Amino acid sequence: MSRIAITHATPDELSDALSVIHASFATLGGKIDPPSAALEETTESLLRRIDRGGAVLVARDAMRGNCWRGVRRTKARG
Repeated sequence: MSRIAITHATPDELSDALSVIHASFATLGGKIDPPSAALEETTESLLRRIDRGGAVLVARDAMRGNCWRGVRRTKARG
């Protein structure tokens, strides 16, 4: 059985996260419409995502950096 770990991303992990993002979208050039902006991401843009609301990393079977997901803060409904 696979184990999935979800952790808050830290600035120290941005380089690994960026590599995963770029590798994941590199083969999709010209195949999706509209084109993804994922290849334009930089460590600085990922850091801004963390500053705006956080981000998580998802790892399967202790393999860090398998997935990156930016999370935006939203106002609570009340």
